[in-house]
Amino acid sequence: MVQATQTKQAIGELLLAGTIADADFAGFLQTYSSIIPPSTSPDSPTLMLLEAQPRHVIAQEERQGLLHFALFDPRFNFAPYTSGRIFHALGELRWERQHSNIQIVYTGHKAYKPQLQDVKETELDGYAFEDRKYFLFGKRLDQEQLKRIGPRAQAGDFAEVRIPRLLRYPPLPTLANAERVQLVMCEYIDSTTALNVAYRFKRLVPFHNQSKTIGAQ
Repeated sequence: MVQATQTKQAIGELLLAGTIADADFAGFLQTYSSIIPPSTSPDSPTLMLLEAQPRHVIAQEERQGLLHFALFDPRFNFAPYTSGRIFHALGELRWERQHSNIQIVYTGHKAYKPQLQDVKETELDGYAFEDRKYFLFGKRLDQEQLKRIGPRAQAGDFAEVRIPRLLRYPPLPTLANAERVQLVMCEYIDSTTALNVAYRFKRLVPFHNQSKTIGAQ
């Protein structure tokens, strides 16, 4: 299920692509962290979603670490991860390792764009945009389910039958009791073709099953 808000006009936003040397990535993230806007709410901080794609067969116990979704920390060890996203309400930085370089794409407000090499820039002003909510995989495990899974499960974990590992989302206050989690995504739309020309992650929001709430009253 996808829920959309009213379409608006993009102002002061852009799509930026470029590269940096792999060896400079840690310093780049330290610098980038200094220009991230302060969070207006503890429920809307800067988040990071990191993915590792090893070139060897993965043991069962290693699967849990292939995806890391947490509050952004520029001091975190990013070396084991192949790609990732760092996003907040006003912009998103996507990156992917390519040999000795890292390809970076930034989408969002101009004030928070990073400094890159070989830059290609596209203005998004004039495009319409709207926020849409998408369900993320997994339902929150209850106490009985946690007990059955055993020590490898943690309070607040989510699970999906089709995914062979537990799912962990950032410990935001608004997600504390959520049955499921939704991702708010900003989508930029060409009004003449109705096609999406760009998108970016913005924040996570909780989803509660309203039918259960109504039935319990």
